[in-house]
Amino acid sequence: MRLGKITLGDSGDCTICKSTKVDGRVDNLDVVSYLSGNTFVYHRGVIGSNFAGKKVNRYEEVEKSFGYIKLAGDIQDGHRKRMKEANISLEEENKSLEKMAIEDELTGLYNRRFFDGALKKGTALARRDGADISLIFFDVDHFKPFNDTYGHKAGDYVLEKLGEVVKGIVRTSDVACRYGGEEFVVILPNTNKEGGYVAAEKIRKAVEGESWVYDGVDLGKVTVSLGVSDYNRRDNVELFVNRADEAAYAAKKGGRNRTIVSGGCI
Repeated sequence: MRLGKITLGDSGDCTICKSTKVDGRVDNLDVVSYLSGNTFVYHRGVIGSNFAGKKVNRYEEVEKSFGYIKLAGDIQDGHRKRMKEANISLEEENKSLEKMAIEDELTGLYNRRFFDGALKKGTALARRDGADISLIFFDVDHFKPFNDTYGHKAGDYVLEKLGEVVKGIVRTSDVACRYGGEEFVVILPNTNKEGGYVAAEKIRKAVEGESWVYDGVDLGKVTVSLGVSDYNRRDNVELFVNRADEAAYAAKKGGRNRTIVSGGCI
């Protein structure tokens, strides 16, 4: 039995509950209607006045007589539908809030908060499994003069597009984040410093080869300087990040638009 619905038997006669039938005709019909939970309502002889001496073989006829039962069901159905829609809306809102909590709004990359947690987890797994993990730290060359010349909206355009470039290069297992301002960082699980250098060079060359046009104005060449470090199990997380940051600084000091690996050897 379904809420607010009339149930008919195989013959088409109403068989919600036992009724008196003579040759397929209904003289009196008792009806049990389902409300909710474990609650049912028993209606004694309510068909008689409308269908006494008549054959009840159409759902529509019974439904007309018991329209109030259908109405109650429709109200309940509408309530359930609204509750379902409200729950879906709430789930979507929660997902949106979760996304806002971990994603940088401008670039679409992960934010600093997410990076801190991901790096702690990544280094812990690397220690446990004896696996490699590397880090790329980089920022945009001459970004402040660029902002002063073209304005902050053009600067935002560069950062946003840079985020798109990075997302198009990194693997699904990598964690690309906006570290702050024009600084970015990428966590590379299961990657040694040689692999980190290869990944950093892909980013550098992709940025250098892009066309940067904002609001019809050619912004010229945009480049980045990158530093790479691999995880040393004697390091803490702070030292791991600092070595990549220092390598990026060395890349700037060395002429910009280049990649330097912490400790050299590449």
